[in-house]
Amino acid sequence: MSSAVLPESPVDNWQQVRDSWVAEVEQMAGEIERWAKENDWDTKRETKEVVEDEIGKYALPVVRIQSMHGRLYFDPIARFLMGASGRVEIIATPSFYQVVLVKENGKWQFLDENLKPLKKTWTREDFAEVAVRLMKKT
Repeated sequence: MSSAVLPESPVDNWQQVRDSWVAEVEQMAGEIERWAKENDWDTKRETKEVVEDEIGKYALPVVRIQSMHGRLYFDPIARFLMGASGRVEIIATPSFYQVVLVKENGKWQFLDENLKPLKKTWTREDFAEVAVRLMKKT
């Protein structure tokens, strides 16, 4: 990661909040890699930099998933947003259909591209079902 960027509007304990968020996203990326392997899907991990006013600059994993059905990208967006405490997008290519994961009340929930709940949470089964549905869209 390049040079540090301090937060412009830091929250209390911003370093701890940032480190906790990065660790949570790293854990999710690891789970995706394990779940993908169980389904014989290939993965590739990269890193991207994010800057948020509340916690400064930091690096997060981005995971590409390739299967016989298509390709997905696990792309964490931000820790801070209105009404939730985290956002991750899962995008299919080449269709660009997507679902959004938001963390509300300590729980990750899948939303459709119109931000309506899918009644799916962050579990291996729900992830696999949503992933296959996304990859099969044309």
